Amino acid sequence: MPHPKWKQFERDIAAWAGGKRIGSRGYAEADVIGESATFECKSRNDVPKWILEAFDQSRLNGRLYPDLANFVAIGAHFGRGHPIRVFIAKEVNLREEDYDRVSDTFKDILARLIPPQGAEEEKAA
Repeated sequence: MPHPKWKQFERDIAAWAGGKRIGSRGYAEADVIGESATFECKSRNDVPKWILEAFDQSRLNGRLYPDLANFVAIGAHFGRGHPIRVFIAKEVNLREEDYDRVSDTFKDILARLIPPQGAEEEKAA
């Protein structure tokens, strides 16, 4: 019997991230642990059209501004006066032959979102 699509998706992400799929252990844990990040994987047969359109526009932005990284930022507002949740995403092609370029893109995303260790101590000094 073939594996469910979500299991294969987790395996694909693990291969892309240079990590391993953890699998279900009966308690909360990352689906994939990569070399420098963890992943919570969600696989669906459908995605809202407005999200797909945002990624289409992001891809176009990458062609218009080739020297700049392109991301999709989604803000979720939960009423007046409540904090906003922000999601930053980048579309990648897991089947791309140029695997190193995809990995470099991932590392670039991490570098932009996660300050290097020691940077906070330098700011405080």
